[in-house]
Amino acid sequence: MKQDASKKVIVIGAGISGLLVSQLLRGKGLDVTLLGPVDTRHQTLCTWRKKRELSPYAAHRIGSWDCWDFALEGQVIRQQATSYRYEAISGLSLKTELEKELSSDSGIIRDKSLALSISAGAKSYEVETESKSLRADLVFDSRPPKFCEGTMVQQFYGIAVAGESSKGNEVPLLMEFKKDDRVGDALLFLYALPLGHGQFLAEATLFGNQPVSASSLESIATEWAQEKIQGYDENQAPLFNESGILPMGPVEPLSDATPIGIASGSARMSSGYSLTGLEKQIADCRQNVSLDRLSMNPYSRKSLWMDKLFLRVLSRDPGIGKQIFSSMGCELDGDTFARFMTDQFSLGDALRVVGAMPKKPFLRALFQS
Repeated sequence: MKQDASKKVIVIGAGISGLLVSQLLRGKGLDVTLLGPVDTRHQTLCTWRKKRELSPYAAHRIGSWDCWDFALEGQVIRQQATSYRYEAISGLSLKTELEKELSSDSGIIRDKSLALSISAGAKSYEVETESKSLRADLVFDSRPPKFCEGTMVQQFYGIAVAGESSKGNEVPLLMEFKKDDRVGDALLFLYALPLGHGQFLAEATLFGNQPVSASSLESIATEWAQEKIQGYDENQAPLFNESGILPMGPVEPLSDATPIGIASGSARMSSGYSLTGLEKQIADCRQNVSLDRLSMNPYSRKSLWMDKLFLRVLSRDPGIGKQIFSSMGCELDGDTFARFMTDQFSLGDALRVVGAMPKKPFLRALFQS
């Protein structure tokens, strides 16, 4: 649906959310100034899709699987899905394509300056960059938000390494839990993704009340790769690395502009998966006149309620996360798990998820503030 083409729009931040929103705004007939340096970070984005659903990112797909593993107390539990697939895409490949598309569009002004400040007036915004002052009717801000007090963190550090394909590492490993003094009492697990051609992403992830040093997670990921990936040469530099800290709870946008991406709730609080949420926001905005719809949390009330309860339990005892996710891995089938993770679950699915949870900590969290 076309917008008033006379409106001036600024998008701040050229990560995946900023690029996708810029593309959307151009589709609505608006001229856009996209601010921010080119984002050359490696990012691996994953989600579950129905098998009959066409992926909008097929050209950037790393792999797609109808099963995935949990490693629990030395035992590997494989969840098999009949209707869903787990898809991994290269965020860097997607960003490169979007940059190329937008840079060749005469309706895009591609300014690689940093936004230093944003001032909201009665009817417009003023954005100060390193070299100039810009005015716009609409501003979308995709910069990472501030975490509110008490918000838990999901922190990760991944290394891509060369090794040898073998039985057991041909599908994604979603969680292998570990105890390690370097992360204190946080919930720590390893995540592994086959990248094809004998390459693997090994990622150390924690859920906790505060972050730890990135070097600690890097060491944990490297040690796991040395132990688990055949043919990995520890003396060889990683093919690439990726890292980040995601909010598991409320955030505060950096400005009064319309937040997009993580700042607008695209990341699922209980898991950190954000691609599904961002896709929902983009699709919703594409079908509606009001661009303010981008700022709405894309997840259902039932998901938000369950996530908040889960986080209340986890904040009191991060270690119990091992029991929670282990139960979900053992007791849910692949399709139920995929529907729950993508906010497409039914009441029956919700009851199955609840039935898999340890009862006492959740009842305690439910009835205590």
